[in-house]
Amino acid sequence: MMMGTNKLVVLVLVSLSFAFATEACHVKGRVYCDTCRFGFETKATFYIPGATVAIQCKNKKTMKVEYYTEVKTDNTGTYGIEVDKEFNEHNCESVLVHSPVLGCNKADPGRSKATLVLSHYKNGLLNHVHYANNLGFLKDEALPQCQQLLKYYFSDV
Repeated sequence: MMMGTNKLVVLVLVSLSFAFATEACHVKGRVYCDTCRFGFETKATFYIPGATVAIQCKNKKTMKVEYYTEVKTDNTGTYGIEVDKEFNEHNCESVLVHSPVLGCNKADPGRSKATLVLSHYKNGLLNHVHYANNLGFLKDEALPQCQQLLKYYFSDV
């Protein structure tokens, strides 16, 4: 019985060593429509399927883009992409590219990009999944119920 437990522990440790030997990072995030133009997500927010997001990394010294790829969000407004190597000496970010929603396709300047750390060994991160802050597009005109929402958010309830 003890021998079986030891083999299981060794098998788990070997599996984990292969899992952490990879340099790949998985980036996940969501894209939303700010229907109230508040600059943050609310109860009236909806997530945008088919939005395009770019992952780009610039060399810290030259500021030249050395990695760029685009991905589309799924039906829940969520995107996920695997970046196949680490970028220790780079400034990386997820950036809004396009919204397919008419009337909600202008990027919110404060929520149009999110900083990413695409490295795990030198930064103490042990997880290969990196969650980006949600990115937002602004609706052309705020919904009528937004004034009521604003009162709700700033009430002392």
